[in-house]
Amino acid sequence: MKKKLTILLVVTLAFAFVLVGCGGNKAEEDIRAAADGFLSALDQGDLDKAAEYADDSLFDEGAMSNVGEAMNLDDTFYSTLGINSDDLTEENIETLDEFIKTLTSELVKSYEIKDVSEKDGVGTVTVDLTYGFDPAASDTFDATDEMSKTLEKYSEKHLDELREIYDKDGEKGVTKSIVRGALPEILKVIQDSILSSGESSETVKFTVENKNDKWLLTKAEVEE
Repeated sequence: MKKKLTILLVVTLAFAFVLVGCGGNKAEEDIRAAADGFLSALDQGDLDKAAEYADDSLFDEGAMSNVGEAMNLDDTFYSTLGINSDDLTEENIETLDEFIKTLTSELVKSYEIKDVSEKDGVGTVTVDLTYGFDPAASDTFDATDEMSKTLEKYSEKHLDELREIYDKDGEKGVTKSIVRGALPEILKVIQDSILSSGESSETVKFTVENKNDKWLLTKAEVEE
């Protein structure tokens, strides 16, 4: 009887160790899945899907702040030009959407998860990232200046037409007409300049935290 109890105790303890081991592995698996889901969505240019794996804090600063900017690219464009979507034609909006899709699809060209760990309920994922363009290119490129130059050229070329529009619809009508006509060229100049910077790579360490029973990426730091 004593022998049977000893065997049962050993089996029970062994089973308990297995459960503990599986629990730790499960956490790391979930952490990896969150990082993989986020990066895979970025690789496909799907910002809405990527946001499902991230806390808002991820985009405030650090290596993923450019992703946060991309998520608001259309709003930035409208505010810079002082217009809204109602001022554009359907074709203009399609062109703008395609522009945003092109840039977002180049945010992450490829990635490799190098290491995953978990300690005290906080996960860390180290990833080698390759971007379709140098993130710094969007910081150094003066989009406002390029927009102004393109709008000025368009205005000079269509001066007579714009005078007629001004007489009929005033300054707002002229602004709307210029933006509608110059939009394709504006977006082309911006896109060509950013993408011409070429691919760049860096190693990023993501912090992943469990929030309301869901693992979310909360921070991204570039490893030196």
